[in-house]
Amino acid sequence: MWNRYRHPLGRLPLLDGASDAVVQQLASLMTSVRVPAGEVLVRQGAHNRQFLLVEEGEILVERDGVQVARLGRGDFVGEISLLGDGIATATVTAATDVVLYASSTAEFAGLLHSTVGDTITHTAAERAVA
Repeated sequence: MWNRYRHPLGRLPLLDGASDAVVQQLASLMTSVRVPAGEVLVRQGAHNRQFLLVEEGEILVERDGVQVARLGRGDFVGEISLLGDGIATATVTAATDVVLYASSTAEFAGLLHSTVGDTITHTAAERAVA
C-alpha cells in the first residue's frame, strides 16, 4: 500500500493534512530535480513554464536586482507566472545545492485541482501584492 510519509513530498508542509491519494497524485505530476548552487532557475521577464517546490536547500528570489526572499524546504515559486501571463516576475537562483520538485504548465493545472490548489493561489495573490 502506498504511504505518503515514504515519499519526500508527503513530508513537506504544503501537504500537511493531505491524504495518501492526494500525495500520490501530486508525486505523479512532479519530477525531482537536483540543481547546483548558483544556477539560475527562473529569470525575471522571461517566459516561465514551471512550478518549483523546494524539498532541500535554499533559493534566492530577486526582483529588479533586489533580494526579496530566501526560501527553503516546503516553499515554492513559479505560481504567479503560471497563473498569469507566463512572464516571470522575479529571478530565482539556487543559493545552495537544492532538490526541487518541478511541474510543467500542464502538470501545474493538475496541482490546482488538488487540495493544495487553494494554498497555491492564495500565496500567489499575496506575493503579487507585495
